[in-house]
Amino acid sequence: MTITVVNIRRLNMYDDYYHIGGTTYLHAHGGHHLVYCGRRNYSYQVLESPLANPYQLKREADRAARIDDYQRWFHSKVQDGDMAVADELARLLKLASEGDLELACYCKPKLCHCDIVKIFLDAHL
Repeated sequence: MTITVVNIRRLNMYDDYYHIGGTTYLHAHGGHHLVYCGRRNYSYQVLESPLANPYQLKREADRAARIDDYQRWFHSKVQDGDMAVADELARLLKLASEGDLELACYCKPKLCHCDIVKIFLDAHL
């Protein structure tokens, strides 16, 4: 039961995807599971995740500040009991308890908002 954060550009490895609510799940050959956690992307045909970072990065020099903004946003959503965020986290915890889980965004290997989500999930498994 390992949770990792990966770059969605690996998407071409995936042969199937499906949507449940606002979540895009992807299946790779060999049964690996990946959940997209970013903004809607028409090129990759992925929906915006309830965990998407609402703070757009305009300059690379601002990356750490945007991740700090996301961390505050994320923790306030959790504390306030935001249903979309709570439901998505419950789904991710269920998947992680059943086996390995990959969280996908565009930032990796750079600092990414999915790192914040991973820390939360690891602490609640």
